[in-house]
Amino acid sequence: MPTVVPETVHLGDYISADKPLCGERYAQKSLDLPDGAVLAGPVCLDIRFARAERGSILAAGTLSGRILAQCQRCLNALELEIARDLELRIVASDTEESSWPEEDVFIAPEWILEVDNLVAEELTLGLPMVTLHDRASCERQGSADNDDSHSQTRRPFAQLRRMLDERKT
Repeated sequence: MPTVVPETVHLGDYISADKPLCGERYAQKSLDLPDGAVLAGPVCLDIRFARAERGSILAAGTLSGRILAQCQRCLNALELEIARDLELRIVASDTEESSWPEEDVFIAPEWILEVDNLVAEELTLGLPMVTLHDRASCERQGSADNDDSHSQTRRPFAQLRRMLDERKT
């Protein structure tokens, strides 16, 4: 049985013991994912931490999980597998964040990492810009690809134009 990752961890415990944050995280609260996406199961984490320059901590590892989103073409449910290699710098305050403009920085006040916030951020970064089924499996009803009614041009103001033209004459 996999280890369950807690909601918060003190990073000092993982660095001093040289142990990874490894296991599954079952989010107890709704994660802040875009467009109403939700977790479709646990998120698997395997992250190692190391002390770095200027008092920061480097985190490197992997994160994977399944997301239930909405297809933007057919509006039906779409399950996505998200797998990310992550490499980021963790700092203790937002004032330190500006010291690392070229890197992905995550803030962990007093070195307490809120795992769900990290998971939400990384899963969001792993989502495609537009969530879509492949065309073959997309079940959109009335799509432009399947509906002949779109082949005829619609002119909603044509009658208004005729009325105005008649008025002028």
